[in-house]
Amino acid sequence: FSLLSMMPAKKERSATAMAVAAGVGLLAAAAGVVQFLGQKAPDSVSANGPVEPHKDMPRSLKAPPPELAQQLHIAIVRTAWNETMVMSMQTGAEEAMIQNGLPKENIHHEVVPGAYELPICAKYLAQSGKYHAVLCLGVLIKGETAHFEYICNSVSTALMDVQMETNIPVLYGVLNCFNDSQAIARTRIGSDLPPSLGISALHMAETCHRLGGRS
Repeated sequence: FSLLSMMPAKKERSATAMAVAAGVGLLAAAAGVVQFLGQKAPDSVSANGPVEPHKDMPRSLKAPPPELAQQLHIAIVRTAWNETMVMSMQTGAEEAMIQNGLPKENIHHEVVPGAYELPICAKYLAQSGKYHAVLCLGVLIKGETAHFEYICNSVSTALMDVQMETNIPVLYGVLNCFNDSQAIARTRIGSDLPPSLGISALHMAETCHRLGGRS
């Protein structure tokens, strides 16, 4: 019996152990990347239970007095993509504006395919001279490609340019979410976000109208 006869077996066991360790390391690294990017398993919503409504209404955010709100005209332009969530945002924003004195007939609606088309429509509405503010609504959810980052950056920059060029406030109601749960929490009934957008539209419409000295 020779110790040399045991060496191949030891080498095989050593190679197997190294392969297992490497595999564990790769799995751990992959899990860390997934967590960092904010990805989720397809069934995570049901696994984690109901998504709670998002609560974050600024205390100092106030609508103008009803007698002033009655004189305002607001345009809402929304996307057709993620329509259920976007429509929930629109409903919440409209209800808040109407409750604070804006006549329902003073709200104008437009629909565009996706978030990328929001700026051009918002620009036409702002340039028309008919509206005191334009509220843009959409929901962007991160996918597997860079499409999310390009759209988010392009749309936010373009909408800012519209309001700076026209002196008409353009409200950025476009959600940029890493997963479905974030979007649901912010658009569902009970979330503070949709009504805060409506009140923000009234607030900025009255503020810019007053500061601009327009009659």
